[in-house]
Amino acid sequence: FGKIFIVLTGGRMEVETPVGAASVRGSFMSVEFNEALRQLTINCLETAFNCDLSYQGTIFNLLTLQKMIVPPLPPRIQPMDGVDIKEWLINVPNSTTVIAPTMTNPPSSAQPPGPPAPTATNTPVPNIVVNTLTDELNSDGDCSLREAIKAANTNVQVDQCKPVGGSDTITFSVNGTITMGIGGTGEDAALTGDYDITESLTVIGNGAANTIISGNSVDRVFHILAGTVSLSEMTISNGDAGALSGGGVFVGGGAGALSNVTVSNNTAAEGGGVRVNAGTLTISGSTIKSNTATGNGGGIHINSGSLTMSGGTIGGTGTGNTASLGGGIYALSTSSISGTLIEDNSATGGGGGGIQTAGGTTTIQNTTIKKNKGFDAGGGIHVATGGTVSINKSAIDQNSLTSTGTGGGVYSEATFNAKETSITANTA
Repeated sequence: FGKIFIVLTGGRMEVETPVGAASVRGSFMSVEFNEALRQLTINCLETAFNCDLSYQGTIFNLLTLQKMIVPPLPPRIQPMDGVDIKEWLINVPNSTTVIAPTMTNPPSSAQPPGPPAPTATNTPVPNIVVNTLTDELNSDGDCSLREAIKAANTNVQVDQCKPVGGSDTITFSVNGTITMGIGGTGEDAALTGDYDITESLTVIGNGAANTIISGNSVDRVFHILAGTVSLSEMTISNGDAGALSGGGVFVGGGAGALSNVTVSNNTAAEGGGVRVNAGTLTISGSTIKSNTATGNGGGIHINSGSLTMSGGTIGGTGTGNTASLGGGIYALSTSSISGTLIEDNSATGGGGGGIQTAGGTTTIQNTTIKKNKGFDAGGGIHVATGGTVSINKSAIDQNSLTSTGTGGGVYSEATFNAKETSITANTA
């Protein structure tokens, strides 16, 4: 049913969903159900009385400024982020009457236990506003994305981009495509080529259709070197890392996060869309599609560090990712995937149209892996020597091989554990 926003100053309302009954009494709550992923998200902006979910006889409660995501089970409860709050401000203008008080008066410790609600110190507050689509680094009286990132990296004002020090938040007052125009690779200060991020930073676009960051085939798009970095509500496209890795996003350290981001039409030697080389990357509600690696990992390549992905799509009908091995994902390290659709990806030189793992443990839950194509092994999943896959409550369907080989759905040379998972209509 999409997403609804509920504002009650009194009384009670209950919303029946395929996952359970979400109820609110005298509070501000949003309820969103993703039919394709069968996933429910509840945001509790303010709880004068209660926001909760009833599931299989158990009541799960939310505090002010918390969100709940189901599946997984038990539900994942975490703080609302800047994107969640921005949606409330856009869709429910009078929510400003509760946002300010909750930001300065977080729930008391007397409330039921749970993850802490965000306060003014840990909820992103925009302080740098990009107001031009031009890729520039000068002093002409505006604030470009490159200038904003440099200001955040150095904690020094650049043109009209004014950092506050510590962790900055960048938003956009303009819609459209920012096309990379300052060429030059191999430096890590955001002066030329890719947008290098060396400090904790939050970048919030205006939605994937409105904020498009194009690498223009000049370089990869984003390079995360350190800090806690969140990129949300944008499209990252047309990056080209050449003989290097991570055409759209390269995580070389720190803790990265992509939320409601589309990573598309990027190219690299390894990790056409995304490369995790060190540190961690969390991806939620995002789409990784139409990316190409001349080597391995068309959509995502996990070389070291770890990946956690939930509630998104890798590929899609007619928009799959392509690589020699691991068309959708190529994993050499730890990865966790839940509530994700992995569809129509291709491995042209070997196995793992959807996923190939050759190291670490890949955990998969509530995920559909379908219509992927391997070359000669594992159209859906290829577990190569050194890899481990544990899959639960998922579906591996309609995958195939483009050459003579073994395992249209799954081919394992190492450890493959499946529980409550359908493996159907695959061909080899």
